[in-house]
Amino acid sequence: MAKNNTIKRIIPHKQQNKSRCKTILVTKTAQKRIQKKEKIIQKSIDLYVK
Repeated sequence: MAKNNTIKRIIPHKQQNKSRCKTILVTKTAQKRIQKKEKIIQKSIDLYVK
């Protein structure tokens, strides 16, 4: 339900929500970067344990 509501809101108010969409994309990419870093840290920990 929430996803459908956001999509409906973005279509009529594109100019208002452009910045919001950008921030959402930024947070998604940041999350991916953090996940990669966590994976690398986990790998290094596993190597030290072995």
